[in-house]
Amino acid sequence: MIRPSTSPIHRPRAGRPPRGFTLVELLVVVVILALLIAFLLPAINSAIRTGRNASAQAEINQMAAALAQFKTQYGVYPPSRLYLNESGDYSVATMTANFTGLSAAAASSLSQRSVSYLRRIWPRMTLSTTAITGHPLQYDFDGSGAVSPPKILQGAECLVFFLGGIPQVTDNGTFGVTGFAKDPVNPMRSANTALTGGSANRSVPMFEFRPGRLVDVDGNLFPSYLDGLGGGTPQPFVYFSSYEGQGYDPDDNNYLDSDDSPLFPNGVFGGFMTPNSPTATRVYDATNRPDIVSSQAPNPYTSETPVPVDASGNIDKTNHKPREYINKSTFQLFSAGVDNNFGIGGAFITTVGQEALPFPELANSQATGNDYSPTIRVRERDNLTNFKNGTLQ
Repeated sequence: MIRPSTSPIHRPRAGRPPRGFTLVELLVVVVILALLIAFLLPAINSAIRTGRNASAQAEINQMAAALAQFKTQYGVYPPSRLYLNESGDYSVATMTANFTGLSAAAASSLSQRSVSYLRRIWPRMTLSTTAITGHPLQYDFDGSGAVSPPKILQGAECLVFFLGGIPQVTDNGTFGVTGFAKDPVNPMRSANTALTGGSANRSVPMFEFRPGRLVDVDGNLFPSYLDGLGGGTPQPFVYFSSYEGQGYDPDDNNYLDSDDSPLFPNGVFGGFMTPNSPTATRVYDATNRPDIVSSQAPNPYTSETPVPVDASGNIDKTNHKPREYINKSTFQLFSAGVDNNFGIGGAFITTVGQEALPFPELANSQATGNDYSPTIRVRERDNLTNFKNGTLQ
C-alpha cells in the first residue's frame, strides 16, 4: 500500500511581482548612457558643423559664379564700396556734408570710383560730380517718391545690391530683392507698384538670396546676406573687389567680431600695404608711407605678409614693393565661419610646412597702433572663402 507523502507541496505564489532594478544597477545604466552621450555629442556636432560649412561653401561658389556672370554681362566685377545718391549728385561737397567722418580726399576717391563703375555698368545714367542745386529726385531707389539721404554701401551690401537688384521691404518686414529696371536711363527705379506703375520689365536677380537671411546691418535700407551658419551673432558674407587688378581696399568691409566688446571695443585691426585704399586710416608714417594703412576687420587676404617686415620683425621702411593679394585680378568672398569671427585677415600661406596664417606681431602693432597676441588669427581658421575649398585651417 502506498502511503501518501507527508512532505509539504510548494506552489508558486499567485501574482508575484517581477524583481526590479537595484539602485546600483540604475546607476550603472545612467553612467553608461552618460558615456554614450559624451562620445556621440561631439560626433553629432561635428556632422552638423560639416553640413553647415558645406552649405555655406556651396553658396560662396554659387555667388562666385553669379559674379562671373555679372562680369560677362557688364564687363566689370561689381565694386565693393559704392556711394549712391537719388539726386545723381556725386560731388565731394555733398558727400562730405552727409558723411562727417569722410575726408575730402577719401570723398574724392570714392566719388570717382562710384561714378566710374556706375557709368561702365549703366552708361546712360546721369551722374554729376558737381553739386546739383535743389537736389531733384532722379533715381528713386526706395520708392518713397522723395529724395532720401545718400548711402555708402560696403562690400557685403554691394554683393546683394549688384547680384540681387533694388531691395524692397516685404509685407512681413523682411527684405527681398527685385532686380533692376530694364531702363538704361533709370535702372534704379524701385519696384514699388504704387509709385512706379508696376514691377514688370525688370531684370532677374543673378543669385537667389533667401529673404530670411537678408538683414539691414547698419540701418541704411540696403541689406547684407547672412552666411546661414547660425549661433551667436550671425555675420554676413563678405565681398572684396580687386577693382580689375588695381588693388584691394581693406576698408571696404568693417564689422565687429562677435567677441570684440569689451576685449576690442573698436574692433580688431590689421596693418596693410596697399595702393588702393582711399578710405582707410593712415597710421604708420602717414606722410612718407601712405601706402601702409590700418583697417578694421574683416580684411582681404594676401599671399605674403600684408606689410613688409625686416629681420627684426619691424616694418621695413625701405621696402616699397606692393603686396600681392590672393585673386589679385578678380575678387574675394568669405564667411566668418561657425565662430562668427572674421579675424584681422592678412597672409594666407599655402606652402606645405609653413604656418597658414602667420602674424607679424611687431609690424602689425606699428601699422595699427594696436597690440595683439599671435593667437588673434586662430579665429580665422574656420573661415570659408572662394579661394580655398574648405576652412583655412
